[in-house]
Formats: sequence, C-alpha cells, structure tokens
Amino acid sequence: PEAVIGSFASDHLIKNKEEFLKVIEASFAEAAKGENIVTVGIPPSKADDGLGYIHIGKQLDISLKKPVFAVRSYVEKPDLTLAKAFVASGEYFWNASYFIACAQTFITAYKNFLPKVWEVLEKMTQQAPGEQEKLWRKMSSIAIDYGIMEKAKNIVMIPGDFSWSDLGSWPILYEVFPASVNGNVFLGEVGGKHVGIDTKDCLIYGDKRLIATIGVSDLVVIDTKDVVLITTRARAQEVKKIVEKLKSEEKTEYI
Repeated sequence: PEAVIGSFASDHLIKNKEEFLKVIEASFAEAAKGENIVTVGIPPSKADDGLGYIHIGKQLDISLKKPVFAVRSYVEKPDLTLAKAFVASGEYFWNASYFIACAQTFITAYKNFLPKVWEVLEKMTQQAPGEQEKLWRKMSSIAIDYGIMEKAKNIVMIPGDFSWSDLGSWPILYEVFPASVNGNVFLGEVGGKHVGIDTKDCLIYGDKRLIATIGVSDLVVIDTKDVVLITTRARAQEVKKIVEKLKSEEKTEYI
C-alpha cells in the first residue's frame, strides 16, 4: 500500500524532458508522504477552452526542489471568456491529467468517491484473467478527473513548465508541426496530393484522394476513408459536438 503509483496521459508532447523528469521526481517525493494525491499543473500560455484548469491556493511545502500548492478546485473546459479570466488571475494552471499517489491513497479515494468501480476492482482480484476482462468491460467508464479529483480534498499541485502540448485536438497539431511557406500544415500523405490557390494557414490531412482548395484560410480539412471534416481552426474544438450528434442520430459507424 505504500507503493507510489503514477497515472499519466499518453497523448502529450513534452519538449523539455529533463525538466519533466525533475517535476515528476518531486511529485513522487511528495506523494510518498502518503497523505495527498499529487497532480501536475501546466502554466497556461494562453486562454484555451479545450483544456481543464486547476485553481491553486497557498503554497504548502518549501522543502522540495519544486513548490507544492494546495488545490482549491478543478474546472473542466470552461468557455473562452472564463478561460481568459482564469489566465489573467494567475491562480489557474492547465490540468495535465497526471496523478501520483500511494496505492493506499488511491484505494481510499476509490472507496469514497467511486465505490461501484472499487467493488468491481475487488472482484477482479479474485478472478482468473478471462473473468477479469469480462468484469472490466462491465465497469462504468469515468475519468479520474471527474470521479475523484473534482471531489477529493487532499489534492496538491506541483507546477510543470516543460514545453508541454496536449495533442488531443487539431488546432494543437497545427501549432506543433512545421508549416509551409503559406502557413499550411500537411499531415498524412497529403503533401503530394494537395493543390491549392490562395490557400494559407490551413491544416490539411488526407491519405488517398487529391484535396484541392481555392481562396481559403484558417481551415481544418480532414479527409479519411469514410468521413470528411471541414471546419475553421477557431471552432475545431467543437468536433465533440459532431460526435454527440452522430451518436444521437445512431450513426456510430462513422465514429
């Protein structure tokens, strides 16, 4: 139960690996005390309504090489106006979805906030691998962010400034990949299958078909085997709304 466990999101780009390791080392040291769940907060470089935010309180520990702050609350993906206010206040960090704690601390959190999930986990420890998989598939799907972190009071945060990007959206991919002379970013095999006239600052992804564009800017054009997505870069975060619409119209074969 004293073992320290870390849960890390996998779709992130981290450019400063040395600083990342220093932050994680400090997070594990804080978590080893056995009292708190430690999360890592990213200093926001801009207002982003596609990310969650951590509202910090006072600094708690000055004994580590990295500062440790109390966490007042989590706010999941606010609208842009609220996100701008958060960034201006200096009291909010982006939620990187990194969670570190002793095994017993996680167990207690599951028992308190996700008791039904914990019941299934306990049953799984008593079953053969095949039966474990069946139980796993029946378990309710809920992220730690929602199920535990928004409810628990024993949360602390360590800032992590290591050139971090969440690759979970098209606009971020536009920012991290190199652009052409006209500011266009091409992904997939579309580099040799795009013809453009007066096309600038677009993200274009395709595999097989030729994509032709005329007189457009700041677009996201995604061409896959059975779906074509066209939106502006400014509204590309709203793809989730299309996913929900497809679900409501029972067109899940396109998801």
